[in-house]
Amino acid sequence: MSAFTEQAGQIFDAAMAAPEGSSPALTILIRAGGQIHIVDGAESPIDALQHEFGCGSAFRVTRNGGQVRVEGRSGSNKCVIENPRTQKPRTAKAYAGAALGLFIDRPAYCLAQPALCA
Repeated sequence: MSAFTEQAGQIFDAAMAAPEGSSPALTILIRAGGQIHIVDGAESPIDALQHEFGCGSAFRVTRNGGQVRVEGRSGSNKCVIENPRTQKPRTAKAYAGAALGLFIDRPAYCLAQPALCA
């Protein structure tokens, strides 16, 4: 399994385990160095955000009731993972465990200079 599909699966597991009331849509952008940028909402197309932030991989997570969908892009690779609407959400404890799996092997964050955020 490629790193891209493994990341998509981990993001899907975390999204499935998210408690009710979580953001209905977000985009996770991963740069080549492993830095992660999360954009709330789903207004912009995923490929536009990927290009704007110069990211190697991008994952759009959408939630609608009990349904979760993860759309991923990395270079020419694309994937979509979704669940049937009938599946019940997991507990908050399961959510924490699934989310932790995304960040276990390395820190994937960096501090931005204030001028870059303006």
